[in-house]
Formats: sequence, structure tokens, C-alpha cells
Amino acid sequence: MQHENDLEYVLNKAAMPDNTVIITTLNAAWAENNTMIDIFLESLQHGQETQTLLKHVVIACVDEKAYARCLIIHPHCIRVKTKGVDFSGEQALLSQDYIKMIWRRIQFLTRVLELNYNFIFTDADILWFRDPFPILRHDSRADMQIACDHFNGRPWDVKNSPNAGFAFVRANKKTLKFYRYWYEERRISAKMADQEVFNVIKHEDTFRNIGMNLRFLDTHHIGGFCSIKYTDMTKAYTLHANCCKGLNAKLHDLREILDLWKRWQKHHTDEEGIDPHFTETRSCQKSMHRN
Repeated sequence: MQHENDLEYVLNKAAMPDNTVIITTLNAAWAENNTMIDIFLESLQHGQETQTLLKHVVIACVDEKAYARCLIIHPHCIRVKTKGVDFSGEQALLSQDYIKMIWRRIQFLTRVLELNYNFIFTDADILWFRDPFPILRHDSRADMQIACDHFNGRPWDVKNSPNAGFAFVRANKKTLKFYRYWYEERRISAKMADQEVFNVIKHEDTFRNIGMNLRFLDTHHIGGFCSIKYTDMTKAYTLHANCCKGLNAKLHDLREILDLWKRWQKHHTDEEGIDPHFTETRSCQKSMHRN
């Protein structure tokens, strides 16, 4: 089909009436059967009022194997090409290829803003339990809202520790200018990925002069393994496998939590109920102590 890999065509097909899409990225390692992309999509199928969001998800595939699998399991796929780079293997955090892949993602998201689409960007190692749009759209002041590894209780405070794996971005002049600036500032260090650079530039005069209203999201609702003790199944909208190294550790703990969520959904209204707290992420905790 001549339009199958045309970005504007795919975005238009997937967009909500207000020109908003949900974007995740995928490589071959995370596209294998019964691995990350399957858990991600399964969480959307079993969340509260999340099933209808599936038709708005665009999967940006960074290699041919991921693209081929995407075409089998999902209606909205796009092939994002990078000359001379193979992103198909598992990418170790902050390895050279990982950093290249992350900056290609920022470049791709900049193009989405240029085409005037709002987006949620979500890593595929995030479980979706509830539709987050009601809390994201509640504050119309925010141009960009970003998840945190650790949240200090002050949503407008740049001293928060952001996690670039989940962000809601409105397409406007400020966010487009910021994403272009963010991409350009990758030159700060060849060893820094998007999140590390973000943590530097959020304090710079150039960032302040752009005037983008940046809101940091409460880990009670947009949570992750780093702050899992501060949320539970009654509060969480999403849960990210951050503070975790390696595909196998992530898969083990995400699968355990997703299965627990499905059981809680069925039985939380019973008289005895099920403890709403998440299980300990033991595999991920162990992974953080390995070299």
C-alpha cells in the first residue's frame, strides 16, 4: 500500500478529533513474540477505559523486524529509518547505539510537532491501567507534561527528576522550539541521552526564554518502579519499568504486575478484596546492582 509508511497518512488515521496521538517506539528485541510490545498492548486491553485508546496508538519502528511484527499486531505502524545504524538488538542503557536511537526518537517527535499533532509519548515498558487524558488535559496551562523518576510534590519545579519515557506534549510554537533546541543540545556530550540533556537544559536561560510551561507529573498517578511505594492500584494510571536494567528483568516484573492488576480488577470489590499495593519488583531491584 503506497501510504503505509507515510507519516502524515498514519498520524491522520490514528489521531483523535483534536489531533492527538499516542506514540511508542519499537525495535526487534522488544518486538519478539510475548515480549515488551505484547505486554504494553495487553495492558491497554485490560485497563479502565483504555481499550478505545488502542486505535490512537502509533508504533514507530526503528528496524525492519520490528516493522514487520508491528504490521501483524497493530493497525498504525511507521518505519523510522536511520542510515548506517542497526537498532534491532537489545540496547543497553547509555550504550552508543542506545543514545543514537534515543536522539532519533527526539528528531521523529519534532517532526510530529511540525505536522501539528499533539502526542503522548510512552515507552513500551509502561503499563497503562487507566486513561490518563482526564488528568493531563485538566491543566490547560501546561505545554508539556513529563513523568518523574522522583516527584518532589511541586509540579512546576524544575528541580524534579524527569523521566522522558512518558510525556504529553501540545503542538505549538513553544514546544516545537523546545524540541528543536533539545535535539540540538545533544552535542553537550556524546555520552548523554535525551533525559540527561533535559536535566541540564531545563536550568538554562535559553529554556526559560522559550517560555514553555513545563509540568512534572505526580508519581502517585504516572508512576514507575523508582517510586512504586508511593502508588498503588487505586491511584496509578500508568506504571513504568524504570530503575531497571535489561529486557528480562523488565519483562518478569511487568508481567507479574500486569497479572496482579487483572486479578485486582476482578476481585477488588469483593468483601475481602485484594491488597491494592504492587508487588516488589525483585528482578529489577537485582538488576540495578549488577555491573
